[in-house]
Amino acid sequence: MIIIDMGRGQGKTHQLIARAAENNAHIICKDRTEAERISQSALDRGLNIPFPLTFSQFINREYIGKEIKEFMIDDVDMLLAYLSNVPISYCTSALT
Repeated sequence: MIIIDMGRGQGKTHQLIARAAENNAHIICKDRTEAERISQSALDRGLNIPFPLTFSQFINREYIGKEIKEFMIDDVDMLLAYLSNVPISYCTSALT
């Protein structure tokens, strides 16, 4: 897993869209509005990506039965907040 760590508005989603287009990967994002924005951004750049899934669709596994090979999560911090009604103060990772 690769983490794109940059501040808000500095191009994380822009990079994620390019990588999703290269790998035919599905982007997971917070809601339908954001999914539409990401999809339109890809189209504006001439990139072909699968329509993004929302956090809700991802958690409810509404992608089962589709041929999905890879997920890319936009704003993983928001996904963790979506999963818990208690603030998450620290996280660890076994990334090398």
